Amino acid sequence: MRIFLRGRILTFKHSPAGPSDETSYLYLEDGGIIIENEKIVKVGDFAQIKSSQPNLKETDYRPCLLMPGFIDVHNHFPQLPVIGSFGTQLLAWLQNYTFPEEAKYSNYVYSKKMASLFINTLLDHGTTTSVSFGSVHPQSVDALFAEALRLNMCFVAGKVLMDRNAPKEVLDTP
Repeated sequence: MRIFLRGRILTFKHSPAGPSDETSYLYLEDGGIIIENEKIVKVGDFAQIKSSQPNLKETDYRPCLLMPGFIDVHNHFPQLPVIGSFGTQLLAWLQNYTFPEEAKYSNYVYSKKMASLFINTLLDHGTTTSVSFGSVHPQSVDALFAEALRLNMCFVAGKVLMDRNAPKEVLDTP
């Protein structure tokens, strides 16, 4: 299957050497992207791509900006519901908000519901690849992987290990 997207394109080639390093990125005001078998095979000026492939029907996203997906290399999937909880010191925050929420992930049905919400929140914000921690409960990670697989996302995940200084509902043994 071939997909042809049209829109403003921004992609990055390397870390910029400074604020004026225009070689570190590619920006096309009217660009085209061809995707074949879920892989990007061509990026360039829309008119040039269209002239070389006149029969390919495009989906026009102008004036939207098309970019690579973001990669989040450290997050805690069970903490989504406690984001923005009343600010306090770390240990009090864990005791009052995080540990009670993470205890709920012993239930696979709850984990599955929250995995869907978590992954859709990532996608809504442009994150397409994630390294995520679950709770101490294996079913939390099972639910996360099932949802990631359903949406064909790249995920690295695993359960956390806490063996002290927390309520028994969120403790595990090494």
